[in-house]
Amino acid sequence: MRPRSFDRREFLLVGAGLLAGASARSKTPSKPVVSIVRIQNDKVAMAVEKAIDLLGGIKRVTKGITR
Repeated sequence: MRPRSFDRREFLLVGAGLLAGASARSKTPSKPVVSIVRIQNDKVAMAVEKAIDLLGGIKRVTKGITR
């Protein structure tokens, strides 16, 4: 049995429908979270640590990421 082929219009309509359905399932809309820290005395690592701490720590920053 051969898979059905879609023309461009059908593909876009189906894709848009799938995206709309997927976004409707999410319980809370995701908002971008930003942390800005000034690098002092060329201490980049310290600035990165501070930025992550301001975001709530490494566990909160990586929430939902699995390997």
